[in-house]
Amino acid sequence: MGKISVMIVDDHTLIRETWSFLLGRDEKFEVIAEVGDGQRAIEIARDKRPNIVLLDINMAPLNGFDVLKMIRKLSPGSKVIAVSMHSQPAYAKKMLRLGAKGYVTKNSPRQEMVDAIMDVTAGNTYICQEVKNILSEQMLGEDEGAAKRIELFIKKQVIARWRCYKNSETYGICPIFTDKFKKIRRIT
Repeated sequence: MGKISVMIVDDHTLIRETWSFLLGRDEKFEVIAEVGDGQRAIEIARDKRPNIVLLDINMAPLNGFDVLKMIRKLSPGSKVIAVSMHSQPAYAKKMLRLGAKGYVTKNSPRQEMVDAIMDVTAGNTYICQEVKNILSEQMLGEDEGAAKRIELFIKKQVIARWRCYKNSETYGICPIFTDKFKKIRRIT
């Protein structure tokens, strides 16, 4: 297999140049373009058809979401890895729904970017560890919330049954069924 062709799309020159330098030192990659705006990225993707596009989300005038849609149409063989400062899973989910094959935050180390490129090139989807950790915490939080609601429901049921038992000793009827009992008594 030849080198993996990579196009870097980011509106910050330092970011583009840094990734280009780091990836250019690895013999597996060939950086074929560094682009600072979305419109130009779409044109280059159409003409050069890179294997991988590292695409920043926050750009102007075209943002990464819009650029991704156009690259998917004009260069369907190019696999896009979204790169963003945002670690919120909602950004990753949206980019993946639009057709990105990976999501890496700008906090990610160099090796994670290399892993993302290799995994996506192999046909897999890649989500960086930072976003995975946040998703795990959110899922655990949801599970804890559901567990607490179930626990509260069970406690309420136990208390209601205990009150019913105590009132049946005293009054001969359970207060939970009092309203139903009154309705039945009126009918008869």
